[in-house]
Amino acid sequence: MRDQLNSQFAGTVATDAPYLPLAVFVGVGMVQVVNRTYVSNGGQILHVDTEKDVGLRRLIQEGVDYIRRHRTSSSISRATLVAEHVARDIPYSDAVQQATYAEGGGEAWLGQFGGGAVCREKAIIAHGILAETGKQSWVVVGNINGGRHAWVEFIDTVSGQWTVMDPTNNVVLERPLYYTRWGVSEPEVMQFFKP
Repeated sequence: MRDQLNSQFAGTVATDAPYLPLAVFVGVGMVQVVNRTYVSNGGQILHVDTEKDVGLRRLIQEGVDYIRRHRTSSSISRATLVAEHVARDIPYSDAVQQATYAEGGGEAWLGQFGGGAVCREKAIIAHGILAETGKQSWVVVGNINGGRHAWVEFIDTVSGQWTVMDPTNNVVLERPLYYTRWGVSEPEVMQFFKP
């Protein structure tokens, strides 16, 4: 797969681009859910379904509306705005996240996390917002400086480089810089939404 990526995007993909599927960028449209469940290492089950989860549809629409209000020119990155929106408007809260899973007997719907979430839920919500605006992306979970963390990756349409959007920390950086700065290891790639 790496050879396919490197030949497909000759000279534009960072050499550390591992096993991500080829990116196909399309116009704005309805998001397609391709993976409806995430199971954490601790056994928590997160349901991701825009058809059944009104709260998730609301969170995605709020993100799209934020982009519409703040993207005053095409030179302003959607990813930067999504990272800013999710970091600012969905508080980081272990307590809310744990209480939500506890109330559901270890299960929760992604739309329940608008009032507080950790990196996993924030990344999947940001991934859904990008998909709704026509941007292909993937959720990545890996080790960062010894702890587990989740973020979003995509190919930047201007630079052609793999880019990380970390909505927990409101960071958008090219992948090699992010991986080096944060000591990323053992990344696992998932996709929940497609544009």
